[in-house]
Amino acid sequence: MHGTGRRWLVLGGALAALWSCGGGGGGGRAPVAFIVNKTSGSVDVCELTAEGIVDFTRCRLASNFQFVEPIQLAISGRVAFLSVQDGIERCALRGNQLTACELAISDADFPVGLTLFNHSLFVADYSAKAVARYNASNLRRTATKSIRTAPTDVVFYQSAGFIVSQDVAGSVVLSCSLGLDDCAPAYSPVDKALLAMTVYKRTAFFTDASGNSVVACDVDDGILSGCTVQGDATVFNYPYGITVRSDVAYIPNRAEASITVCHVSGKLLSGCSKIANQLFDGPTWVTFSQQ
Repeated sequence: MHGTGRRWLVLGGALAALWSCGGGGGGGRAPVAFIVNKTSGSVDVCELTAEGIVDFTRCRLASNFQFVEPIQLAISGRVAFLSVQDGIERCALRGNQLTACELAISDADFPVGLTLFNHSLFVADYSAKAVARYNASNLRRTATKSIRTAPTDVVFYQSAGFIVSQDVAGSVVLSCSLGLDDCAPAYSPVDKALLAMTVYKRTAFFTDASGNSVVACDVDDGILSGCTVQGDATVFNYPYGITVRSDVAYIPNRAEASITVCHVSGKLLSGCSKIANQLFDGPTWVTFSQQ
């Protein structure tokens, strides 16, 4: 499946040089961070400091293959799922490397967001205006939820499932049951292009690509309230995914080779700084091997 032009081999010399920085085969099980780069089609792996913060000076390639416009990576045990232009790649995690990757789900509906929840893989299909649900073990489709807007992310928290979506008027965040039924708008900003959502300590964070900002809302029982906007073009540049771990937020800047790192305190992001690395190229997502 690797000889169709869908992806191509990374130059062996460059890969070997990066591997010499550490990691590689089947060794370490310590938590690491994976960085998805949509422009270059590569996935990087970065080690963590003793405090659990990403050490961006200790990064290398996580795969010897480049993928076609990957966006999000989701991990379940020793299996990784990656949304790409033509579907969902499934890879085995060997050590901290993505190996034996194959296009496990063929999906031409612009799969964007991936969410693992309750033994299922949820795929936000942007152009199909639907969320597809698959059995995470055998990847058989079990359900399809059609909506009026184009979804980019799905997040489950407490007793609700949230669908982040867009339409011509702006963004719509739907609040649904855990089965993604009985959906109703919970937040509908007309001037924003919300792409990703995460919940951390009872706060929902959204990236806004059009406003180069992050929106923080109180979240409880499927209700979003008290939403505030922070950041600007000096802090973010087309922010895409957002991941929070150990009171630190990681927001990849899709329009440049950097990731914005901020301290999180309640709804406030502070001390934000852009971190660059020669491996980054249109980064979209940061995923930890262990939360």
